[in-house]
Amino acid sequence: FNECNFYKGRSTNVVNMYNVFEYNNCEFVADYHCDCADNGVVAAFNNCSYADNSDITKIVRFDKDKTTCTITFNGDTFVAEGLVQNNGTYRVLNAAGLNYFSNKSVADGTVIELIADIDFNGAEFKAIAAGYDKSLTFKGNNHTIKNVKIATCSHNTVGAASLFFCYTGGTINISDLVVEGATSEGATYAGAILGYTQGNATLKNITIKDSQISGVKKIGGLVGFVEASTSSFIAENCHIVNTKVEATEKQAGTILGYNAKPATLKGCTVDALSTATAPAYCDGGVRCTDPAQAALTIE
Repeated sequence: FNECNFYKGRSTNVVNMYNVFEYNNCEFVADYHCDCADNGVVAAFNNCSYADNSDITKIVRFDKDKTTCTITFNGDTFVAEGLVQNNGTYRVLNAAGLNYFSNKSVADGTVIELIADIDFNGAEFKAIAAGYDKSLTFKGNNHTIKNVKIATCSHNTVGAASLFFCYTGGTINISDLVVEGATSEGATYAGAILGYTQGNATLKNITIKDSQISGVKKIGGLVGFVEASTSSFIAENCHIVNTKVEATEKQAGTILGYNAKPATLKGCTVDALSTATAPAYCDGGVRCTDPAQAALTIE
């Protein structure tokens, strides 16, 4: 089908994909219904859109088990609602797509990128992990994750709350991301991006704004706990804006909670509206004041 418009029929909007089909430069109405009725069906949607010009993968529904058919969008394979994949790179379109990774450890070499702003509307999310000796790259593409309630994850049973987690020997690279209106509470360790990291972590061009990050100890606006087995940690051009950080027991910092291994902050800032509080080892600075910490280099 080339340059076709699919509009509502009598009561349902259905394309029955019984054969091999391509849809090129076609327009669909919202909630168009695609039925992979037969095993082995292959359907490709290329440069297709809805009437509002939104990406077709946001709304199109598929009835049958996705393993019975192959759906591609501009060469990307459909994985789940709001999520497509191409050669190891996952493209996330909405909160449902990112939730596919909630509380999971990903395969080595996984790349995840946002291609739209995401609003969780207060829903919970648990950390995506780079597992033991595994690597994860997350590209925000300057998009925003909004209004997410960051819940305690089960990774390594340490009780950390954050969007990401890094195991021993793992490598995690996170860049070009804005987190707005995030909340967390009750976790042992917490940070908007990393509550607990044990591997190699590099964070670049990240802004945390209008958020409230709280937990028991080692709590930071960006990162909570850089653990002793961590190989390296660097945060570059990361910014904390109008964000409240609180540890109910001890050790809080506006950027970093506690680093048991040397860490580097390069070109990072905290605005005057951001605060860090705790009953002990906290003076409101970029990290806690516990003298047992390792060195922190600020450039």
